Order: sequence, then structure tokens, then C-alpha cells
Amino acid sequence: AYQIYKNNTYLNQTASTTYSVTSLTPATTYQFTVKAKDARGNLSPASNILTVTTASPVPPAQPSRKIVGYYAAWAAYSGFLPDRIDPSKLTHINYAFANIGSDLKIRMGYPDIDPNNFALLQALKQKNPKLKTLISVGGWTWSGNFSDAALTEASRTVFADSCVAFIKQYGFDGVDIDWEYPVGGGLSTNGKRPEDKHNFTLLLQKIREKQRRAYIRHGVKPDDLALGLHGVHHDPLHTALERFVDAGGAVEKHIQHLSGK
Repeated sequence: AYQIYKNNTYLNQTASTTYSVTSLTPATTYQFTVKAKDARGNLSPASNILTVTTASPVPPAQPSRKIVGYYAAWAAYSGFLPDRIDPSKLTHINYAFANIGSDLKIRMGYPDIDPNNFALLQALKQKNPKLKTLISVGGWTWSGNFSDAALTEASRTVFADSCVAFIKQYGFDGVDIDWEYPVGGGLSTNGKRPEDKHNFTLLLQKIREKQRRAYIRHGVKPDDLALGLHGVHHDPLHTALERFVDAGGAVEKHIQHLSGK
């Protein structure tokens, strides 16, 4: 048998030639020795000292902060163009807003100023290469067709495909869904259905599916995709959902929230 000593204090005995010591303090130095013990109980002299230092604790990874700003397209009418934004202070910029046509595809909300705004917005990435830009869809004025877009598998596919085409065409990194509002609220002319809550979840799933499929084909990592949520459920069991998330695992959590799971 072998007797194990830690810092000259008897620790334990083992018949094996290996032994694991547990419950050690991080970033601490210890000295270990071993004495052999025969069948008659005789002890050998102590072995050479083994000095070890335990590793320092690894701090938990801190979630990266996302600082998201909105640029309202109509600001251009008063002379505030996207090139006046300081991109070093933001991680994401949502451009408000794109509209949803009767064909359930997204389209420019302000075609007279959007093209120039888009170019100036994407040029900000030269100053901050890590900047992500998202096209915000809907808002108070243009949420009328969301309920129809989310209604069926076919309509969701049309809408999601149009989102992918739009962000690729104009250089965006993702889409921000600003449905005001599922189920109830918003303009009196908006389409509304009780099943909007569930269909909203399915719509987000379809958008993410289409984004991932399209961008992975072009060598973009899934973590580089972006999906924004901005909406309120008029349901006493749900609170306001107004939070930006990357289209990674965080989206799964929001999908579970939206579906009541």
C-alpha cells in the first residue's frame, strides 16, 4: 500500500500506483510525497517531493453586448442621412422600414430615398467592419399584410424568400420583424387573426431556415446571420417582446416563448 501526504499531512492510502486528489483550491501550490507500507506495517522513507500548482479559475464567458440603433428612412427628408451616424458606437443598425406588398413580398418603403440611404448605410461598414445592418419590416404603418404573410406554409415561404432576396440585393445582414401587432392592436385596417401568435412563430422559423440555407451556400457562418424581433402580443399571458437577438440559439428561446412552451 501507499500512503499519500499533502503538505506533510497524511491524506489517504491506496493500493494502486495512481491516485487522484480532489477539492483543491485554484491557483494554489501543493507539495505531495508518498510512503510505501509493507504487510507488516513498516513505512519507507518519503519519496521525492512533487510540487504542483493548480490552474487559475477561468472566468465565465461574458455575453457580447449588442448596441442596436434604428435609422428612420424619413430622416433623409430633413437632411439627416445615414453617413452622419457614428458606426463605432453601434453593433447593429436597423433600417426602418420596408413595406409588404399585396404579393406578400417585402419591398422598399421609400423608393425615392431608400437606394441612396442603403448605399450610405452599407458604407458605414468601411469604418466598422463588424457592423451589422438589418432591414426592418412593417412598423406602425406597414404591418397590414403580416397576418396574411404568416398564414400558411406557402405564404411564409414567399415572404421569407423575399426577405433573403432583399437583404442580399441591398447588402443587409438580416431582417428585423416589426409586426405591429399580431392578434390585435395596430391600425384598424390591419389583418388580424387569433392564430397570429402561433403563425408568428412559424414565420420566424421559416425566415431563419431560408436565411441559413441561402447564406451557408455562400460561405457565411450561421452566427453571422441576424434576425430581429420587435412586436407585442396582445395576450394577458405574454409580455412585450422587444428584443434583438442573433439568429443562433437565442432565436430558439424566443420561438419557445412565442409558442407558449
